[in-house]
Amino acid sequence: MKQLPNILLVDDLEGNLFLLESICSMIKANLILSLSGADALEKTRGVELALAIIDVHMPKMNGYELALKMNEERGLEKVPVI
Repeated sequence: MKQLPNILLVDDLEGNLFLLESICSMIKANLILSLSGADALEKTRGVELALAIIDVHMPKMNGYELALKMNEERGLEKVPVI
C-alpha cells in the first residue's frame, strides 16, 4: 500500500492556517500544520515532505529563513516550497 505524501502548511495566523487546511483537504495527503518556523522544523525533522506552503511574513523566523533551514538539513532531498 502506497503511503500518502506529506504536505507542510505554515502560517502564524490561525485563520489563514485554517483556510489553507480547508483548501488542501481535497488533496489525498497528510497535512502537517504549524504556527511558526521553529515548530515546523521540529514537526518535520526526519519526515519526508512532498511540498511546503509557507507564509513569508512571520515573527522570529520568516518563511524564507524557514525554507533555507528546512532544506539545509535535508541534503539532496530538497522540499519544493510555495
